[in-house]
Amino acid sequence: MPNNDQKNLLDVKNLKTHFFLNNGQILRAVDGISFSLKKGECLGIVGESGSGKSVTSRSILNCVESPGKIVDGEILYEGRNLLTMSEKELRKIRGSDISLIFQNPTTALDPLQKIGDQFFETLKAHSSYNNTVIKEKVLETIKSLGFEKPEVIYESYPCDFSPGYIQRIMIALAILCKPKIVIADEPTTTLGVTIQSQILSMLDRLRTELGTSIIMITHDFGVIAQVSTKVMVMYGGQCMEYGPKKDLFLEPKHPYTIGLIRSVPLIEARTIKKLYTIPGSPPEMINLPSGCVFASRCEYVGKKCLTEKPPLKKLNEERYCSCHYPVEFNTRDEIII
Repeated sequence: MPNNDQKNLLDVKNLKTHFFLNNGQILRAVDGISFSLKKGECLGIVGESGSGKSVTSRSILNCVESPGKIVDGEILYEGRNLLTMSEKELRKIRGSDISLIFQNPTTALDPLQKIGDQFFETLKAHSSYNNTVIKEKVLETIKSLGFEKPEVIYESYPCDFSPGYIQRIMIALAILCKPKIVIADEPTTTLGVTIQSQILSMLDRLRTELGTSIIMITHDFGVIAQVSTKVMVMYGGQCMEYGPKKDLFLEPKHPYTIGLIRSVPLIEARTIKKLYTIPGSPPEMINLPSGCVFASRCEYVGKKCLTEKPPLKKLNEERYCSCHYPVEFNTRDEIII
């Protein structure tokens, strides 16, 4: 998988996060994934619901809730392993160096506190500024993201705004302490097309203008196409394919990646073609097959796929694929990049 380049801001190596259920069964939500992130990059992690994307995001911050537990791997942030840090050390990094934007913005803020007070408390916890400077910096951050009346937002409660507006406010909160990495967990799923476009534009601006690195968690290839520089495709808690966005979109190698791309409902590309659907259902995470986790749904399946788990192979300097029989496939007639 990606090498341990000193220029990498984040290196995740062989991460395994399992949930130990009361009946003795083990749910392998994340089962041995690796990836890297440099300054100013946006890594899109894409896959169906239940593929392990959100658990991956929480694992990076080492805040997986019980009965989940990180059982193996390393998460190196600027060369330091977050998994061996104390809770006190982690608190200094969460929200300050690495921040998280949640899928449901309406549950991320305290409904009984003014928005300004919540911003104020966040910056106060991660800085030594006096109260006057803290408020100035909060208002400055809110204004920097295009809000015309930051003072009104400061004095308002979360219930005063729509979910889409609150999500934009959450992005302002996420960058308040000028983090080096922002993790966005399905930030546009419940929002309309117009608000979704605004959110993605704001995130892309953070990357291009401020050099913020972004991890975008989503099931939507349209979102990935708009903001990501490279992509990791997850299925069954594992990495199926990894590489630069354009290369992966135009010449995918894994049958699952191909299926996801062919399933994108683009009107321009579907005038004469029937929309493709991947047959079958995702595997039960507490009863994963011994071979390839995608074998039961794969149109290219072979005997080896049913008995042997495919390793993540390096195809070239930047491309990786977990498949016994990588496919030669060109999607130029399937999707518009």
